[in-house]
Amino acid sequence: MDRVFQRFAAQLTESTHQDAAQQSMAEVAAALKLSCFAYLAFLRGPGSPPNLISTYPPSWIAIYLQRGYESVDPVVRRAMRRPKPFRWGLGLEARNRSEAERALFEEAAKFGIRCGSTFPIHDDRGAIAALSLASDDCPTGFERPLIEHAQSLRLIATFFHAHAKRS
Repeated sequence: MDRVFQRFAAQLTESTHQDAAQQSMAEVAAALKLSCFAYLAFLRGPGSPPNLISTYPPSWIAIYLQRGYESVDPVVRRAMRRPKPFRWGLGLEARNRSEAERALFEEAAKFGIRCGSTFPIHDDRGAIAALSLASDDCPTGFERPLIEHAQSLRLIATFFHAHAKRS
């Protein structure tokens, strides 16, 4: 994993293009045996669309943004409230989800986004973002590599956020 992180850092510092950053983050997700990632940032004023960089299926991204799911997404809401990383997914969290939250998770699962881990980013300028690493396959130990590399992944999330704000 050290080489993956080193390659990520090198690609990010050498890149000024969003596609290169997206590819380098996709390589980190793949090294952790996770299928995709999403970075969602609320950098502008209220009512502005969020900045989204992702390898989630484009059809899911279109539905998510069109339906304004960021306003009911429990992953986004938790990331906005708490700065600590957390895992999420179908059957992994509270049973008292609202109908809208359940529908969101069930619909995401149809697109291969069944579970994941999110690294909230609360920067000193008041911006809030979240980097989520996700998978369709959620075996019992899917979070083990995420826990083992949590420190590095928090740094990666922070660096990715800084890069995304510049792009």
